[in-house]
Amino acid sequence: MNMAACVFVFRLFPPLRGRRSAVRLFSCASTRFRHHDVNRTSALTGKVDRFGGVTVNLAELGLPADISESSFSRLLQDSLLQWKAEGKAAVWLRVPISLSRCAAAASTHGFTFHHAKGDHAVLALWLREGQSRLPGFATHQIGVAGAVVDESNGKVLVVQDRNKTKNAWKFPWWLV
Repeated sequence: MNMAACVFVFRLFPPLRGRRSAVRLFSCASTRFRHHDVNRTSALTGKVDRFGGVTVNLAELGLPADISESSFSRLLQDSLLQWKAEGKAAVWLRVPISLSRCAAAASTHGFTFHHAKGDHAVLALWLREGQSRLPGFATHQIGVAGAVVDESNGKVLVVQDRNKTKNAWKFPWWLV
């Protein structure tokens, strides 16, 4: 809690000035106040992508480490209503392991697992009408190489990586 809020509380409750027990009580109240503040937040915030989707990274929101499933569920419900009203296409919810209970709450609103990595899971929800058009998670890579031959002199185009072993020539290639 910032200094302005402390001054406000002490002006509001003059009998609290100078009492140690009141200060302890006040510090406990300020902790509860922060938690209530988070619980009363009307919506989660996220980054809007070029496709009209919203990506919410729970690790960056400053949620309390002990936020309950029900509190998170209320926040998410308010957010979903707002995003639907704004015409957003989808929501991507990045959930760190430390807040994994939020994944259970999100599943009650229709979120499904998209993919997971070592320290987080990403859940997705299609907000528009009809079947989801969200892409699946990439599980494969496809490489493409080409051979360029100058038929007049028989030379072949090859390339060398800048940071690789010298004299390691190869055909130009790309990952698709």
